[in-house]
Amino acid sequence: MHARRTRACSTNSVVDQRPRVTALAEVPGLKERFAYGACVGSRVHGSLTSLRRATGDDVARLVAWHDDPDVARFWDDERFTADELRERIARPDVEAWIVEADQEPIGYLQVHSTGLDMFLVPSARGRGLGPDAARAMTEHLLDERGWSRVTVDPYSWNEQALRAWRKAGFVDVSQHPSDDEHTAEWVLMEFRRYYY
Repeated sequence: MHARRTRACSTNSVVDQRPRVTALAEVPGLKERFAYGACVGSRVHGSLTSLRRATGDDVARLVAWHDDPDVARFWDDERFTADELRERIARPDVEAWIVEADQEPIGYLQVHSTGLDMFLVPSARGRGLGPDAARAMTEHLLDERGWSRVTVDPYSWNEQALRAWRKAGFVDVSQHPSDDEHTAEWVLMEFRRYYY
């Protein structure tokens, strides 16, 4: 389980209680920490990416992304209607984030009680953007929210995801057969700060 403190950057989150920062100068030590996990307003910043909370304005984009077979195959082939996605991004126990590079939306990341799930659109893959976003959010959860552990659970067959999570600093912990939450064999991975 994750230990949480009630401080973070976004006032939109159930667990986030700190007021928004409106100017960079208001963040002590921001310049030194901006590389990974720095939080400004309702964004988390990496070196190549930034993450912002998903809103109702993102619903059509998320529906289209999930309809893309090259995204859906990594998400158990799940497709969602606009109403279903509105409900999903409003869930109190899961935070929905949009991954951006050069101020363009390129993917989706969700934070839940046991860790992270993420996908990037096909055109954004293979450029280090996924590992950058994953590391930024993980650093944010560990440093700003006081989590003691962040995990991911990619499928064993998804070599591209396994490589990306490893590049972000996650290490294999154990392998598991399919279960109620996974349609195929999967790998439990945990972030280790010293691996990147």
